[in-house]
Amino acid sequence: MVIKPDLVLTALRNLSKILQPGGVLAASIMTLWKPDDPLYTEWKKEAIDQSNGWLYKRIAKSWYDPETECERTEDIYQLWIDEQLVKEEFHSRSPATRSYIQNQAKHLIESAGFCHINLFHEFTFDPVKSTDILFTVVAHR
Repeated sequence: MVIKPDLVLTALRNLSKILQPGGVLAASIMTLWKPDDPLYTEWKKEAIDQSNGWLYKRIAKSWYDPETECERTEDIYQLWIDEQLVKEEFHSRSPATRSYIQNQAKHLIESAGFCHINLFHEFTFDPVKSTDILFTVVAHR
């Protein structure tokens, strides 16, 4: 399954219909990939619960498809007690996330009937920078 832009547009139009006049949409958006970025990434994170010494591990994998502009992900969560693996969970999402560049996001929100569209840097009210890959869209009905 691919997250199709027309489905996203339909969902945004429906949201616009149920918002009161003057209502506000706020959404965080990410650009997941740029040319020359790798299409596959993997990272690991560990944390120790200081109260009992339990070790939590996460192994995250992501594949990006430039054609669909979507990523799929696999995550493994582990609980280690006394150097023994006692629990493990596997989570897979495909598609997991749809990527948008700033112009795409603004056009999509505008096409859904929103106006007074502003883009902000990450989760602030600072103006968006052209290099921002995490930005917030605020738009009005």
